[in-house]
Amino acid sequence: EGRPFLDTVVFKVGGTFEQTFAQFLAGNLDEAIIPSGKTEEVQKEPRYRQYQLLRRPTLGLLFIGFNTHLKPFDDKRVRQAFNYAFNYQGYMQALGGFAAKATYLPPGVLGYDPNGPKYSQDLARAEELFRQTGWWDRGFSLSVLVESGSPTFVAIGLVMKDSLESLNEKFQVQVRQVAEAQFDQAHGKTPFEYAAWIKNADPFRDPHFLMETYFH
Repeated sequence: EGRPFLDTVVFKVGGTFEQTFAQFLAGNLDEAIIPSGKTEEVQKEPRYRQYQLLRRPTLGLLFIGFNTHLKPFDDKRVRQAFNYAFNYQGYMQALGGFAAKATYLPPGVLGYDPNGPKYSQDLARAEELFRQTGWWDRGFSLSVLVESGSPTFVAIGLVMKDSLESLNEKFQVQVRQVAEAQFDQAHGKTPFEYAAWIKNADPFRDPHFLMETYFH
């Protein structure tokens, strides 16, 4: 009991989840996040039983960004249709249950309301909105930019692709995987040439910084 007998605590910053997990298994870290692609393996394989598995919420917020300067996302109804078409349950299962739908503020941020509005998959409503805008009959082809080094981001893109293409064969979604440097370079260009992108929001606890940075 009382204070731990520690002279120094070292926090290492940087690296992907895959890299930090490898460092943990090598004995160089005391704690690491399990990469989404390793979740089932960690839960089932006996060699991981020597470790303590903790489930706890984090301030990780993942999102799909829509380029409202390009069609079809210049129409609010199309953006709503994408939200209704997305297979949220399938994505959360792909992450081994280590995810949950968030409202406009994620858990852990001041002002979070567990009863706040959330989208759920509603294919009938998605089709209705696509028909209202004329895209249901015309169809579209668009590219979604993701960082290739993140299985989590890629998984979102693939679920999005499957959700839209299974809804209407005239919808075509290409998941464009690029290195992080290329991703950042693309975002530095004006205008941004891709219709959508997938990224994570920095874990702000202050709702003002979160809303100002990612909602404007």
